[in-house]
Amino acid sequence: MSSVFKMAIENGACKNVPVYEYHRRGRNWMAKIALDPKAPGGLKREFFPNAHGDYFYLIPEGSLKPGDPVEFGADYYTGSGRKCSKRWYGVVVSVSDGEVEILRAETARQACELAGEYRNTAPDRVIVTRHPAAVEFIRSAVPEFADAPVLQVAGEEDVRGKVVAGNLPLHLAALAQEIWAVEFTGEPPRGQEYSLEDMKRAGAVLRRYKVQALQCRG
Repeated sequence: MSSVFKMAIENGACKNVPVYEYHRRGRNWMAKIALDPKAPGGLKREFFPNAHGDYFYLIPEGSLKPGDPVEFGADYYTGSGRKCSKRWYGVVVSVSDGEVEILRAETARQACELAGEYRNTAPDRVIVTRHPAAVEFIRSAVPEFADAPVLQVAGEEDVRGKVVAGNLPLHLAALAQEIWAVEFTGEPPRGQEYSLEDMKRAGAVLRRYKVQALQCRG
């Protein structure tokens, strides 16, 4: 059964990877991939820059989106020059400002095939908010909402079975597949219409929820 790797993102770089070679004769990389008969080994790679310190690779904003197939490589060369290779393949299924979820694949071809299937079956997404700054914040933080329609007011059929970014009353949230709620770690902006900078100063974050309606007794 396929597993999901959760890659933590901080300061525009990843803090953990599924494979890595720490030896000085090691060679490591992370790349977006595509099947290409003209590329070496039949695989085209778009490499991510190496990071330093406690980080592994730089992940520029917007450089990963759901449906992207990726490869992690970790090679070790013995003193005699023999190469020992480790490869980890997967397809990105979720991107937020603090985490990327990657569904594991056994091979590069399977990762690319899963990517195509994911793009064809990705759930409908919608943004529900009255605030233009919130729309800008959601789309910049979570690239899969870049083309999502925006509703100021939503009804049951607007959210049923969909992935919703914004804030909904519980009876509507229970109809959605999941909710990406806009929350604040500081004092939320109030009063007149706020800006994206106001949201950032107030510690705006997106948190994912699944809401289930339960039957009351009596």
